[in-house]
Amino acid sequence: KSTGLYQISIHNQEQKLVAQFKGLCFRTDKKLISA
Repeated sequence: KSTGLYQISIHNQEQKLVAQFKGLCFRTDKKLISA
């Protein structure tokens, strides 16, 4: 299994920080979306 950690920062046109979030993901053998 593998994991990922994401830290996202969102800035506006004036380069001012307007939002932040962190996300953690895990890879499994399960299907999330059926094709």
